[in-house]
Amino acid sequence: IWDCSEWLRKKGFGNNNYLCATPIRAILDILHHRIVVKKQYPSPLDNLWDFMLDDIDETELKSKLNELEKALEPIDKKVLEKWRYKNGI
Repeated sequence: IWDCSEWLRKKGFGNNNYLCATPIRAILDILHHRIVVKKQYPSPLDNLWDFMLDDIDETELKSKLNELEKALEPIDKKVLEKWRYKNGI
């Protein structure tokens, strides 16, 4: 995550502070929020590869997903495993 406020202000987004994330970080944040916080299956990220993520480093994504998985409770881990299986990750 990095501060992208100045760039967005130049584009007319106002004077707020903004943080931007890489695609992998955004995916991890959405997964964590859905699975851990909301206790839901992360259906907005079903069919992940349809989001035009051709340039994403799949090895890095798998590595970060493994780290996330290690930090999850068993019940949440099962949800992540189901999502990973469905998306072939």
